[in-house]
Amino acid sequence: MNAAVDVCLAVLLVVVALLVYNLQAWLEHWEQERHLED
Repeated sequence: MNAAVDVCLAVLLVVVALLVYNLQAWLEHWEQERHLED
């Protein structure tokens, strides 16, 4: 039971890390696009 919980937590951490990384990359891209329009 504990092993399954550990696996679930590990997967959640990876998913959150990927979401944060993608969000930062998207924000940087959006900033560049906005600066190009100015």
